[in-house]
Amino acid sequence: MSDNDNIDKIVAVLSDFRRGEITPIDYEHVVEWINQFDLDDRSTILNEVAHILNNNYLSRANAKKFMKIIINDERICGDIEENYENVHFLQIDQNGSSQKDLLTLVDEVLNEEYEISIQDCGTEPTKYVYIDDCIYSGNTAFNDLKTWIEEDGRNTELHVVFSAAYSRGLASLQRRLRPIAIQNNTKIKYWRAHEYNNFVQDYKKYECCWPVEEDDYASDRHVDNYVAAINERAATSQYPPRLYRDKAEIQETLFTSSSGRNVVEKAFFKWGAYITSLPKNAKQTMRPLGYEFFDSLGFGALFVTYRNISNNCPLVLWWGDKNMPSSHPFSNWHPLIPRKVNDGNSYFDDDDEEYDEFW
Repeated sequence: MSDNDNIDKIVAVLSDFRRGEITPIDYEHVVEWINQFDLDDRSTILNEVAHILNNNYLSRANAKKFMKIIINDERICGDIEENYENVHFLQIDQNGSSQKDLLTLVDEVLNEEYEISIQDCGTEPTKYVYIDDCIYSGNTAFNDLKTWIEEDGRNTELHVVFSAAYSRGLASLQRRLRPIAIQNNTKIKYWRAHEYNNFVQDYKKYECCWPVEEDDYASDRHVDNYVAAINERAATSQYPPRLYRDKAEIQETLFTSSSGRNVVEKAFFKWGAYITSLPKNAKQTMRPLGYEFFDSLGFGALFVTYRNISNNCPLVLWWGDKNMPSSHPFSNWHPLIPRKVNDGNSYFDDDDEEYDEFW
């Protein structure tokens, strides 16, 4: 497939991204983004990104289809037409608006399928449903659900549903909520449409960005400075840093090939390291391949929704704003998928700063 075809494919996939909030992503926007990378890497990056987005982007239409599946799954909601008063859809997210947006889709499905509204549901609740688009580290969901269980969720049945889940974060959430659920007699069941493996020990099936070490990294001062800073912090930390992955070939499910993965990971890390050098007061959790609490090259997530892109994704995808004044660090990078910051603070803030033992 030609570069032009891949650009058109990217534009088509992202056609509903933050619709009504930002200028639609068009051909020129993608060209400006890809031209920031080294010439020899551009065709491969375009091909891989087109492939990844085609398989890992959740459009509004597909999100609505998933809401319909949830509503009609009797294991979760029972017979919703007969028992809608017993099903309460929770809106308890403390940061962001993902639940509000997803529950709007739930309301649309209920109206279209059963001529009821979400306000009609849960007046006599016997089960509760918590829906979110994706779980990355697990901290956001944990904070939301811990508070709710302790305050309102005693002696209840709770269904926790994600469009996508990263395995390390899901395992962390389950582990941390288990004693709280037992203490409050809360029965929890977990559901997800798709799960991405990001257990480090299972690196041969790794479904995030995580580059191997390259000889020519030594000639890149931003990479060198970033790795040196990681190693310096690790000297006084109880946790070892996670730098490069083993060079053993991955059983590829995310990229089109191992060679394509290597090109993208190398480029995203190199230019992500450059981006981390731009802010004067960047948070320590700002990583080239996405925000992460631990000292690493970054989380490396590649799941994106029509609503937003997580800061756990590589910085080259979402960081920056060429419309900012030239004195502002954002002006030095044009993002492919402009991120909406949940709390109105700077891009230097991050969502996930709690300890997660699944390393």
